[in-house]
Amino acid sequence: MKTTRLLAKILAVSLVFSLFTGIPLHAKDGSTVVAAVNEDVNLAKGKTVFASSSYETANTGKKFLVDGIRSTTKDSFGWSSDVYNTSSTKWVWATVDLDSSYIVSRVDLYPRDDGQYAGNNFPVNFELKVSSDNENWTVVKQISNYPINPKGVQSFSFDPVRARFVRVEGLGIKTWIYGMQLAEMEVYGNPSSRLGVTNGIHADGKLTVQVGNSSGEPLTAEFNEWTLVPAQLGPNGLSGFENTQTMQLPDYYPQEYGDASFSPEALAQMADSDNVYHATNSKYNSPYQRFDVQFDEPVGSEIYVTWEGRTDQVATLYVWDFATTKWKPLESRESDGSQDVRILAKIDPELVQGQKAHFMVAATQKNIAEPAKKPAENEYDFSFVWETDTQYYSQKYPNIFETMNRWIADNKDAKKIKYVIHTGDLVQNWNQEDQWQVADQSMKILEGAGIPYGVVSGNHDVNHLVNDYEYYWKYFGRDRFAGKPGYGGDMQNNRHHYDLISAGGMDFVILYLGVYGRIDQPTIDWANGVLSQYKDRYAIVGTHVYIDAAGKYGLNGKDMMEKIVAPNENVIMTVNGHYHGAFYNVKRINGKVVYEVMSDYQEGPEGGQGYIRLLQFDAKNKRMYMNTYSPYKDDYNFFADDLEQATFPLDAPKGEMSIMTDQFQISTKSVGEPIGTVSPVTEGPVALELDPDRIGKEADGWFVKLTDSAGNVIKSDIWRFQERSGLYSATVDGTQLILNFDRPLSNDSQPDPQDFQFYVENKPTVVSAVYVEGSRITLTLAKSVPDHVPDQKAIAVSYTPGSKPLRDYAGYRVEPFVNFPVRHISQGPGRTK
Repeated sequence: MKTTRLLAKILAVSLVFSLFTGIPLHAKDGSTVVAAVNEDVNLAKGKTVFASSSYETANTGKKFLVDGIRSTTKDSFGWSSDVYNTSSTKWVWATVDLDSSYIVSRVDLYPRDDGQYAGNNFPVNFELKVSSDNENWTVVKQISNYPINPKGVQSFSFDPVRARFVRVEGLGIKTWIYGMQLAEMEVYGNPSSRLGVTNGIHADGKLTVQVGNSSGEPLTAEFNEWTLVPAQLGPNGLSGFENTQTMQLPDYYPQEYGDASFSPEALAQMADSDNVYHATNSKYNSPYQRFDVQFDEPVGSEIYVTWEGRTDQVATLYVWDFATTKWKPLESRESDGSQDVRILAKIDPELVQGQKAHFMVAATQKNIAEPAKKPAENEYDFSFVWETDTQYYSQKYPNIFETMNRWIADNKDAKKIKYVIHTGDLVQNWNQEDQWQVADQSMKILEGAGIPYGVVSGNHDVNHLVNDYEYYWKYFGRDRFAGKPGYGGDMQNNRHHYDLISAGGMDFVILYLGVYGRIDQPTIDWANGVLSQYKDRYAIVGTHVYIDAAGKYGLNGKDMMEKIVAPNENVIMTVNGHYHGAFYNVKRINGKVVYEVMSDYQEGPEGGQGYIRLLQFDAKNKRMYMNTYSPYKDDYNFFADDLEQATFPLDAPKGEMSIMTDQFQISTKSVGEPIGTVSPVTEGPVALELDPDRIGKEADGWFVKLTDSAGNVIKSDIWRFQERSGLYSATVDGTQLILNFDRPLSNDSQPDPQDFQFYVENKPTVVSAVYVEGSRITLTLAKSVPDHVPDQKAIAVSYTPGSKPLRDYAGYRVEPFVNFPVRHISQGPGRTK
């Protein structure tokens, strides 16, 4: 009996030793103790993947490598290294982070299996590696001359070993344009062998972690501050530049982009965090500061960049990717400019070439669009309707064109419709008169209902190669509109024109520009003259081509923005079609906010199925509700909801936007300093009380080291100290309470409504629903805030984390807040009817 217990004890100690050291387990005869591993469990499913590069689309990318789908499907294509990795001598890799350390013994790789491409780009010469820290790697399997284009699962076993990170790394395969492609990667091991430290949280004056420890042996948990050490750069190690005149960020390394150099004094000022700022101010959408770094010696795997400063918009830190020749975003922070924001990011060594690295921090206009809303009748004063690209209705589906405009006419009073916008391509073939007759009859429905409208030519209307306006002028020239209510004037027989519309106490000038190609100077002069003449009216610019379905300026969009939209302070919105899709930008253009909106449904079934945009205006509260509706289908939204609907404030702040740098720092090493120990630790939550006068004031983060009785150590990830919630503004309108945070929040983080407490004049109001999206939380209240309640004086919101705490995009828990003041948008004696 004693002998049996002794052998059991020796085996247990051996198992613990192996768990910490990563040394494979062996029996007395030297064979592997395979019984320690349960090879039936895939530990990789749903875990985090890192890669040397990744081709990211809606169905392809890192997350699809471990989504549990072993085949190549239309919804899950798997992972592909990026298109630039085509060299047969370049190593490419994908790494799975298992979150904790486990004993693993097998990796299964699934090739593509989509028809003629089955097996494409499966590695031929490759290695399987494991690591405990994602820096020091051990090769557990080396494969050479593997068969090309294998079919089905490819399974690779190795001696059991403890690992947290598992990597497949191979030479790029030049059988197509990608270096390596896999449908799925699975890592098999024993889930009961878990050992690690996860879920680091700084909250309520404590550091808390979750310890996983299958051995049951008592451990010691040492909590440490983590502090970055600034890199020692030479005299020419850091140079800086700024640009104040850019509407969009450069898509290449801007060595000749008109940037102005920082002075040596300005760079020296940015060396320390001392509340002394270098500000780059601009009335345009993307003022930026660039930093070029020259290292004195080759860098290792530990490279960090820190930016600290202020912006009243969104600050984003970028690094130049030499391989893709693009600026790669690292992290963003949103703010109102009242307090510092800090961005800390670890840099892949591959982003340093020739001991050089390039960084950029830019401010961009925050998306001030509010959550979409289908307003009740008493919540808006009047409507405009916008339709576009009706060419296939004129060609093939005239009933849909008629149905759209008949619905507009029939709902003139119910929907308070005062005006209709059409942004071109009335017909598919410019010289087919039967199509013009369909368009003519459909638009006459609006005339019969007494609804003013405006149209502009699209490329299909005029044969854009030669600009033949014969039929357009015949059916929609000046004679059709002159003398009718709202018609203001034109240029070139209604090629360009403007309308003057007043409703609900708001005055508009709607400017139409029939441009397809470079805009000429006479048109620029005419347009600016109209907008200047009616500078006291809200201006909407309608044209056929402006932004595309990705939000970038189209054929003549940039010209039009710079020469017509920018100089005129009254322009609030542009609308265009042409590109199948839907998108909107919120941009700062010459000190004002402009909503650039495009939509086009022509490539959908039946030429688009009759989708139109409803623009409904709340005049008193300066809001425009945008929704998409099809009278033909009696359905809302053809594309994704967030592209088709929004609420646009019309009283957006004006003036300059700013990016202000307090500190820019590069670090190539870090140090840890113990701040407390908890012992003994077995499994579950472990917490350390903090000294509020010392901890986290200067440190960049914290981590935990687990140590066993033999002195073996496992180190956790690094987490950051969380000193505030990140909430910087709150507004309430009716039953919608909007909370804006300075960083993106996790979409998987959906706290319970009871975690929020909302007070109006010290009386609680029930929160009935919570919706988290991006850096914004929308709370639905059980009842509206009374209109008479003063703004920010008697309204407040608090948050107390519950069983499903709110977390940011990096997994850090959002700190609680108490009695945060709320701005009441709808305050006043009553709503406009």
